[in-house]
Amino acid sequence: MEERIGIKDAKEELVRINSVLTRPHILIGGLAVNQYDISRISTDIDLVVDFKTATDIIQKLYPSLTWNTTDKNNDEIRPSYEIISRANPELVIRFGPKILQRQPYEFIDWNILFTGANKFTYQNNQLDNILVPSPVYLSFTKLISYIARKDSNPSKASADLNDFCNLTNRDTWNAIDFYTIVANVNAFDYLIENLKFSKAEKEVLEKSSFYQLVNLFRSPTEEISKIPNPTDIQKQRVEKAISSGQEFLSNYKNIGAIGMDLIGFTSINMKYGSELGDRIINTIGQLIKAAGLKQHTAEVVGDTFIVYLVTENVEQLKNDAETLHKIISNYKWNDIKENLFVNAYTSFGLIKENETIHDFSKRIFDSILSQKESGEIFKEAGEKISRNDWNIEEMMSHR
Repeated sequence: MEERIGIKDAKEELVRINSVLTRPHILIGGLAVNQYDISRISTDIDLVVDFKTATDIIQKLYPSLTWNTTDKNNDEIRPSYEIISRANPELVIRFGPKILQRQPYEFIDWNILFTGANKFTYQNNQLDNILVPSPVYLSFTKLISYIARKDSNPSKASADLNDFCNLTNRDTWNAIDFYTIVANVNAFDYLIENLKFSKAEKEVLEKSSFYQLVNLFRSPTEEISKIPNPTDIQKQRVEKAISSGQEFLSNYKNIGAIGMDLIGFTSINMKYGSELGDRIINTIGQLIKAAGLKQHTAEVVGDTFIVYLVTENVEQLKNDAETLHKIISNYKWNDIKENLFVNAYTSFGLIKENETIHDFSKRIFDSILSQKESGEIFKEAGEKISRNDWNIEEMMSHR
């Protein structure tokens, strides 16, 4: 008997699935990549559908009389159907629909993937109801998928990285479109923080013409070694801020602090340049000085401000924090740069009896970090820190 070709079987099933669909749907995964890179072999049908459509496909095309269907994940939101022909057990269909009722990875919007999508083609026939995202959009999903799976599923993450590299080598892939996608979903900070590659992964990236181009603009190792360590710089800034707070505490009682961390500041620097970023920092410093607070001192740690001030109670401190937050978010940033908007995660708290300025500052910084993880813009700092194993310099380096 002739040996079956799994990817051929999968494509023939896509033709059958296309016939029962009533409108276009997006296909992702290896079969989608194969439309641009014929060396990519996959038998998994990763179609983006709602739960009802997925079950309709199984009921119409794979009746139990002739097919044996099991869900390997046993999960309606994340199904992985293995469908075996009863007449020919060597024919195995792997249908892993991406159910719309389940949230996709962060920064991925299924609807946007229709932009510039192409009809799936098999044996020179185009399937009207199965669309493949453009190489640019598909490569973006692969990069996000790589980050999401690199710890939990290294083998699939490795395939994602390979797919990204091969997609960037397509003639129809271009950097400006990729940049626009990242900018539109505000993913710069996320990518900068999470794209850390091992030596083996860098060897994979060498296959990408885009990666090779990016490397042209990187400083040689010997030049990098001359640049001050960012962690050391951050440590110096933290020490200066705490020293300022200690001096303030020696002169006043009943002090509080307001911490503010600029949202998306790395993206602003990437998009507009560090000169504009420095101007934003200086402008915020001026706004704090002009805010009409009681005796206070303000320090900046990177893109985070901490303001130590005299306050009567937590309600007054909360009002002062709300005032500062509104002054910054309502400032006419558009006068500096068109379409520029600046906002900040804002936290506030009173120093506790017998609490050192170091531990007090740490509580404020820790609150800001938890807000960045939860997305909460404004809150009072907790009574204790959530990361007892971190020193304050490490906390401020956790951007």
